[in-house]
Amino acid sequence: MLAKRIKFDLPAIDTDGIVEDATGDLDGVELTLIATSPGGGVDAAQMAFVASGDISSATFDIVGKDADGRTQSETVTGVTTSPVETTKYYSEITSITGNDDISSETLDVGFVDECVSETIELDPGKGFAIHQDESGTLELDVQLAMGPVRFGKDQEDIDWQLHDAQLDDFLDTERFVIASGYTAARLKVNSYSAGASFEVIINQG
Repeated sequence: MLAKRIKFDLPAIDTDGIVEDATGDLDGVELTLIATSPGGGVDAAQMAFVASGDISSATFDIVGKDADGRTQSETVTGVTTSPVETTKYYSEITSITGNDDISSETLDVGFVDECVSETIELDPGKGFAIHQDESGTLELDVQLAMGPVRFGKDQEDIDWQLHDAQLDDFLDTERFVIASGYTAARLKVNSYSAGASFEVIINQG
C-alpha cells in the first residue's frame, strides 16, 4: 500500500538568490553561489538568469541534481534584461560556469515560482486517490506517466502528461479517484504568490 504526503511551504522569490552581480570576464569561471537549493521543502525548482544588459551571446553551463537526486546539466544562453528560465528543475546546484566575457554588465540568477515534486512511483495495476489542501494563491497540476520510470531514467526524460483533466489546476480541498494504468505521478507548480503552501496526499492500496 502507498500512502504519500507531499507538503511545500513555497519560498519567496529571490531573483538574485543564487548569483548576484557576477560581472567581467567569466570565461571558464565557476560563479559564486549564494544558495544551492530552493528551500521551503520544495523538491526542485526552475531558475532564471537576468542581466543588466544584452549578454545574449554568452553561455552558462549548469550542473546539479533533479528532484529525484539524479545528476543533470544544461546550458543557458540568450540572457538579456528579460529573464531566461532553465528548462530543467533543480533540487541542488553543484556549479554554474561562465564561458564568455560579459564586460561591465552584471548577471543575477535566482529560483522562480515554478517547481516540481519528486517522482512518486505507482502500481499501474491499481487506481489511486488524491486529495489536496492549499493556502494562498497557486496553480498546481498533477502530472502522470504511463511508461517506465526506473532503470536510471532522469525525471525530465519521463513522458509527463496531464492524462486526467481533473488534475489540471488541482484546487483546494478537491479529492479524486484516478483509474489504474499509471506508473508514476509528480506535482508541478506553475505559479504561486508569496506565502502560499499546499499539502497533497496520495493513497493507493
